[in-house]
Amino acid sequence: MPDLRAAYAGLITSGAHLILLLFAVRANNRYVWIGTVSIISGISFFAWLNANRRRLAIDDHPTARVASAPQGYVELTGICRIPAGNSPLGLRAEELALGVGHAWFRYRIEERSGNRWKTVSTGRSDQEMVLDDGTGQCFVDPEGAEIVTAHKRAWYQGDYRYTEWFILPNDKLYAIGEFKTTGGAGSEPVTDADMRLLLTDWKRDPSALLARFDRNNDKQIDVVEWEDARQAARTALEEQHCEDEAQPSVHTMSRPQDGRMYLISNLEPGKLAGRYRLWAWFHLTIFVSGVAAASGIATGLIPL
Repeated sequence: MPDLRAAYAGLITSGAHLILLLFAVRANNRYVWIGTVSIISGISFFAWLNANRRRLAIDDHPTARVASAPQGYVELTGICRIPAGNSPLGLRAEELALGVGHAWFRYRIEERSGNRWKTVSTGRSDQEMVLDDGTGQCFVDPEGAEIVTAHKRAWYQGDYRYTEWFILPNDKLYAIGEFKTTGGAGSEPVTDADMRLLLTDWKRDPSALLARFDRNNDKQIDVVEWEDARQAARTALEEQHCEDEAQPSVHTMSRPQDGRMYLISNLEPGKLAGRYRLWAWFHLTIFVSGVAAASGIATGLIPL
């Protein structure tokens, strides 16, 4: 779950540090200490890279406006809306009140097992949210996104504990990801790649291709006939392009295909970047301290 990793990566690594330190204390061995401190440094190094990458993505991308945003990797801010025709989220009656009235939510149900809690069910909604910045509306797909929210609640019922994280309609909404406009003036013109895709699709049905373009009935598509097929493909694509231009523009944001961060939050971008900045400094400090401690123990400067 990407949103879980994003929201709690710092706490998870801090917990791992604590467990490793307790292990070293109990072992009370010089070589165990060197190994433990080195592992802690390694964990913090990668945690620092992770937090810093997110901070840079937020700090380095200026906020665009929906109506004029370029196509590609974009940062947007606005107000969270429920898509027209949809209702605020609600689950089935047997799932209690989880998600009711939310624009997005994630939940965890745990069952008491002695003195521990055992997770029995987790999930998250997949309904799109709408980001409205006053110049336009963008459909934001939560699929594959890291979602950081300020809203969390937990309650108990019998031997079960219910926890949910959620975003409400009318919350402030921040999103950075792959922005795309379809329809209207934003429709992309016909490209050679579009041509290749359509022709490849036609080739999957040789009988239909021959019936349409084999004018001399020799059961083959020669060079002249293939040029006719290419021209027919271009004509079909240009007609589709004209139809798309006549439609209203639809703006969407989704997970980038190139692996860049896809983040959604109801926190202010400055606060979000500040949170990642603090975690970055924390892990950088642990990394440097760990390297120094491991060196000190190995050379005897730090006695054990």
